[in-house]
Amino acid sequence: MSKRLISRDPVRRVSTYLDIEPDGSFAFTEVQDVRGLQTRISEEANDWKPRQRRPHTQDHMRHVAELPLVVVHRLMREGIWGDPERMKRWLNDSDYRDFRIAGGKV
Repeated sequence: MSKRLISRDPVRRVSTYLDIEPDGSFAFTEVQDVRGLQTRISEEANDWKPRQRRPHTQDHMRHVAELPLVVVHRLMREGIWGDPERMKRWLNDSDYRDFRIAGGKV
């Protein structure tokens, strides 16, 4: 398999690669540098308190997760991003709890 760098976006910290198989098939792969993201999520999760009101916000709105761009792209491809019920199930799934900032259920 041959892997070639196609593009690199320093702002989003996303690199796109083209993977070419010996049989001629190919796939694009996006890789995002998310160093520091887990630290930021952990810090915000530690600051979260149930029923805490944030100034200048509506009570029914709260920040529940921090998702890297490549994860958002995958959710869009799978049709989860545009479907509120599937997105809710995905956010409540314990496999993805490392992205969660707020406790409880969505």
